[in-house]
Amino acid sequence: MVQYQFRSFQTKRLGLVYRPFAEATLKHGSRSITKEFLVDAGADITLIPMWIGKALQLPAPESGEMLSLGGLGGSVSTVHRTIIMEIDNYRFEARIAWAQSEEVPLLLGRFDVFDFFKITFDQTDRVTIFTRKKKAA
Repeated sequence: MVQYQFRSFQTKRLGLVYRPFAEATLKHGSRSITKEFLVDAGADITLIPMWIGKALQLPAPESGEMLSLGGLGGSVSTVHRTIIMEIDNYRFEARIAWAQSEEVPLLLGRFDVFDFFKITFDQTDRVTIFTRKKKAA
């Protein structure tokens, strides 16, 4: 089990808000990047911006491979890749959407991640708790 503190953000309309973040390492070949991701139970798939995919040297998109990924903020062109992800010293394969734009946040989505962890959002204590499941779903 590992806990991550929510991060606070000042917004114009809502004032101070707290959001659940967690640290994850992405690996592809000999390259790895560790970053904080917004944990988004409403996102189907983990989303990364263009620069992270390039830094990991993910295979370039091929013709016809682009998919439009949409949400409340609009849509963005992505390609899907499978990488190795590590959370709390546990490694697993994870499908990600690699945005072909820099204008996207790092989102930790449900696919694969939520299969390996029970994730608890504790708003009162402002922590997100990742508890490793005995078996993947």
